[in-house]
Amino acid sequence: KKGEIKDVADGLANNMLLKKGLAVFASAEAQKKLQKEMQEKSASQTKHLQKAVETQKELERRTFTVKVKVGDKGQVFGGVHEKDIIQAIYQKTKLQLDKNQIDAHKGIKELGIHNINIKLGNGINAKTKLNIEAL
Repeated sequence: KKGEIKDVADGLANNMLLKKGLAVFASAEAQKKLQKEMQEKSASQTKHLQKAVETQKELERRTFTVKVKVGDKGQVFGGVHEKDIIQAIYQKTKLQLDKNQIDAHKGIKELGIHNINIKLGNGINAKTKLNIEAL
């Protein structure tokens, strides 16, 4: 695996690993380069994690509103689906989400306030409120 240092037979190293570019000699220069890459990767992961936590806090403190057409008896036509929720969130926060990140089971068909779970990645989920109102 990338980043591992292994002792292998000379024949395997020369005839396969080095020839196909699957490995390099574990020189001091190569080890420093690998260490630098690992530090950059760690810093990048930390940055993404911090951004996800900030986004989580932003989403959890807000309530988003979706206006829908309703019938005479107050029934919602068609329901509110992921794309409607994404659009409502984007209008308030300019946050681009994917429909797979929204956990709304088969659409919401009732007026009122509903709890929505949004998957932000890195194991972080935001629980926000969605207010469904009549037009």
